[in-house]
Amino acid sequence: MFNRVLCGAGILLLPAVMLPAAVLHVPGGYPTIQVALDAAREGDTVLVAPGEYVITAPLNFNRQHDPSNPASPAARDLVLASEAGPAATTIRLSAAAGLATRASVVEFLHGETARSVLEGFTLTGGKGADDGAGARLGGGIFCGRSSPTLRSCIIRANRATAGGGLYAGGAAAPALINCVVAGNAAVQGGGVFVRSMAAARLENCTLAANTGDGLFCALDCVAGPGPGEFTCYGPFSVLTNCILWGNRGEAIGMDGGVGPKASYCCIGGDEVWPGKGNIDGDPLFVALGVWEDEDTPDDLLDDTWSAGDLRLQAGSPCIDAGMDAGRATADIEGYARPCGAHVDMGAYEFGECAVAEQRFMRGDTNADAKVDIADVIYTLKFLFAGGAPAGCRDAADANDDGQVDIADAVTVLNRLFGGGPPLPPPFGLCGLDLTIDALGCDAYPPCR
Repeated sequence: MFNRVLCGAGILLLPAVMLPAAVLHVPGGYPTIQVALDAAREGDTVLVAPGEYVITAPLNFNRQHDPSNPASPAARDLVLASEAGPAATTIRLSAAAGLATRASVVEFLHGETARSVLEGFTLTGGKGADDGAGARLGGGIFCGRSSPTLRSCIIRANRATAGGGLYAGGAAAPALINCVVAGNAAVQGGGVFVRSMAAARLENCTLAANTGDGLFCALDCVAGPGPGEFTCYGPFSVLTNCILWGNRGEAIGMDGGVGPKASYCCIGGDEVWPGKGNIDGDPLFVALGVWEDEDTPDDLLDDTWSAGDLRLQAGSPCIDAGMDAGRATADIEGYARPCGAHVDMGAYEFGECAVAEQRFMRGDTNADAKVDIADVIYTLKFLFAGGAPAGCRDAADANDDGQVDIADAVTVLNRLFGGGPPLPPPFGLCGLDLTIDALGCDAYPPCR
């Protein structure tokens, strides 16, 4: 049975051989982040050492792709990650670059999917992209027609007309997990601005001390389909385990009455935001941060912000108040979630529990630091021929569905021989499982 399963799967998934994902190091192997991104192939990881990186143009995963030129390089999904997290790794747009037409810190423009990952950076100094009508969009991140995953990032001290921290427009569907969006400024959506058919998803994020609303949801309407009728497109955003507090303006601003679906969130306002588990009590941050008015109290957009400390104090109503199912297993600093009875709201887990999970690489069932056909054989022997189980079951769970079965072998085969997508993180480098399940990882020597 084992041989029939293996051979059958191999015959079905043999059309093309995929090169293994590579890790490109900055500055060890490449002088700048953008140079490394330009050199990367589909599924590769650009890994950045600690430090501050001053850039003169927005970072773009697919800068060389030109939709109007079929001969240009195809758009790729890449991972851009820091070695040491956002507190140790900053990407700053230079002051001079802020005057350019495109002046976001990072931009996603070419249909990047959720497999395009930005993880572990502080993004600052952005002024947004000029929309051609005098407005600037997306100071920290501009996201158009793309659906990247942003994890454990701090987006702070950026400015724009709309979306000081992040702007999502068109059919964009970014996901923000364990992110802090704080101290940004805009006329609308000082933290995050979501427009039209965009659909942002925020999990365990903290949006605080932004000027011009924490989150702004804009509604677009067009004439039709019948005479005198209008069709309206609203942002379909989802918030889970988030804190929106202390923003200058509304916690959630809306145009046309369309707001996000929220659950297990702490959202400031006169009334509790509709949704299961939502609260509106003071989250008791250690320190919110301070805005200086620069002697122009009537002009909020020229104010400067001094960062506070958005960790939770003992007694915060956000502690143990989040939803556990499907959440990340570590917070923005790498501490284990949950640290108490349940996951906390916001980006920081109270208590600083040590990270108990073993770091591993997804798909490497036999723990030899690479993903290849030997991992498929190991999995199939365990499932059908009495072979030894993997020492790291999370690594064997190639499709990250919380169980080890034939689908995991097929997932790896599809990646190796069928042109399939990169495996769910952590893939290609050591990392933690980002979803809560019952598998665990007892031992994985390559990541000691």
